[in-house]
Amino acid sequence: MGQLSSNRVKRDACSGALQASTLPTPAKRSAQGFSLVELVVVIGIIGILLSVALLGFSQWQKKYQIEKQTQELNAELSGLRLRAIGTKMRYEAVFDPTKVVFKRYSSPADATGNEIFNRTVSYTIQDAAFGTNASNLTVSINEQGWVDESNVATLVIGPADVKPAFNCIMITEAKTSLGKMNGATCEPR
Repeated sequence: MGQLSSNRVKRDACSGALQASTLPTPAKRSAQGFSLVELVVVIGIIGILLSVALLGFSQWQKKYQIEKQTQELNAELSGLRLRAIGTKMRYEAVFDPTKVVFKRYSSPADATGNEIFNRTVSYTIQDAAFGTNASNLTVSINEQGWVDESNVATLVIGPADVKPAFNCIMITEAKTSLGKMNGATCEPR
């Protein structure tokens, strides 16, 4: 009868004759499709991979948003210095945990100033010196673009559990700089 593989034949119990097996051959198995167990295992693996990927994407997105907010605030503060120099007027930035108000003072006698614009922020702003939310933290910029020594501050943006490339702004007398918090200090970038 030629060569038959032992896994595809069976012996008749009465006659002892060899008969073709009813086990599915590879061709028959592929025509039947996948079993329910195989499908459930594959769907489970895909679900686990997607959840890990979405968690990573969520962290990446939060990191990006903190970096974006930090860059925008730094640019606005630098722009405020340039306005002060160009217009020969005093400016202020008043920080709250979720909002920043920018004001211009038309003369030394002007005590209230005019709000030129404000900005609501997504991530809270904290004062690094006190480790608390910035509440009515005021940075005054004089007509020459300098910040008074008493207004020097370090602002921290966003929660501590996210590790963005930069998440703090150092406001010194002469400039504002981006940095990254390392413990309790803001290291320039």
